[in-house]
Amino acid sequence: MARASVAKADAALATLQAQVDEMTVTAPIASQVYQIGAERGEYVSPGVPLLSLIDLSDVWLRFDLREDLIKGLKIGDRFDVKIPALGDRQITVAVRTIATRGEYAGWRATRATGDFDLRTFEVRAYPTAPIADLRPGMSAYAAWSASR
Repeated sequence: MARASVAKADAALATLQAQVDEMTVTAPIASQVYQIGAERGEYVSPGVPLLSLIDLSDVWLRFDLREDLIKGLKIGDRFDVKIPALGDRQITVAVRTIATRGEYAGWRATRATGDFDLRTFEVRAYPTAPIADLRPGMSAYAAWSASR
């Protein structure tokens, strides 16, 4: 009878430990918290994000280029940008992604004279060397011409 009680207590302990393990959330990557979507003690449904994480080892720059300016740009191209938040520090970036399709046309309005809207393509460029103080959301400026 004593062994049965011990086994029952062990089973109850294992059940509680399993419940604690289910409620423990761990980050899938080394990162920093960006936004918290749930408050302490709040009930959340499965699948609802608890918080947003940012991987600061994977920082990139996004440029939206009009289709007439993107001519000649290709994956691997490098160019210099200035980061105002870092004292106008100049860094070299390399293009890794160019959108396969233009998204919106907000650069020129359609005119009755036969002109057409120019689409915009998202370009992602990554620093060629790690920049310790570069953070998501910082502005970057590049001198750009269509003749690149």
